[in-house]
Amino acid sequence: MIHSFFISPDGVSRSVYNDELIDMYEDIPHQKRRASNIEFNNDLGLWEAIDSENGKLITRQKKRQDAIKLEIEYLENKFRNSTPESPSLALCP
Repeated sequence: MIHSFFISPDGVSRSVYNDELIDMYEDIPHQKRRASNIEFNNDLGLWEAIDSENGKLITRQKKRQDAIKLEIEYLENKFRNSTPESPSLALCP
């Protein structure tokens, strides 16, 4: 799987967490912050992805895997657009 890292001019990097990244970050000081949540909405019978920063509904889907896919696309686009002057790197561990 290719992982996208978005690096701002001040050196702050952002990426969607994936267990495959554990070894890469083992000896590097870092912080993890929840960017979104995926929860099942029992009333609607759908999986919902919600942006943790602003409470925005990202998507509602019947299948959790579809909600996760759209959540990742949303977050990567958000990270990319939050630092328009910074380069984005696509790395494959």
